[in-house]
Amino acid sequence: MVKRGIFIVVDGSDGSGKQTQVELLAAYLRQQGNNVSTLDFPRYQDNFHGRLLKSALQGDFGDFLSLDPYTASFLYTGDRFESSVEIKTKLADGEIVIADRFTTANMIHQGGKFSNPVERKKYLDWICNLEYKRLKLPKPDIVLFLKVPVEVSLQLLEGKKGKDLAEKSVPYLRRSLACAEAIAPDYGWIIIDCAPDGILRSRESIHQEIVEKLGL
Repeated sequence: MVKRGIFIVVDGSDGSGKQTQVELLAAYLRQQGNNVSTLDFPRYQDNFHGRLLKSALQGDFGDFLSLDPYTASFLYTGDRFESSVEIKTKLADGEIVIADRFTTANMIHQGGKFSNPVERKKYLDWICNLEYKRLKLPKPDIVLFLKVPVEVSLQLLEGKKGKDLAEKSVPYLRRSLACAEAIAPDYGWIIIDCAPDGILRSRESIHQEIVEKLGL
């Protein structure tokens, strides 16, 4: 019987280098003899819901950021649901799957819309129940959160072409980071401080800490 693979999610602040760290981790794990697949969410090109999300985040349907968290979550959930069979199949075949964002992104960004911790917890329970229990999406075994101060994120995003509504909103970025820091301990996420002194560490340094924290 094939041993089930491992589902790793890399989430983090905007501009924190999530994609780079996914690629570095995947390359490292392949060097160790593992079969590794990577996915990037939202899947703007591949999924029906992902394409809708791209339009929404570009402002094609109005102020998407102002939608209540429950309503806004469904497009993201639909996008992940479209890819859930692919992920579960790879895990069943013993592969390590590394995703750039997953349910964690909703927890961080939509959860950041709540100022009341009780209401936030209610939403977090709801999104986890919807995705993991109702829709049977695969639940991550490991979550890494790449922490970058908002000021550093803004510097890193400066000059980026095609910034979406979220990347342009400083209050949104601040609320999302505050939410991530508040809820990470409750869900066992591993926080990687990528800019402890307000200066982004090298990608190699961040990668090395990830490998050490994972015990790989």
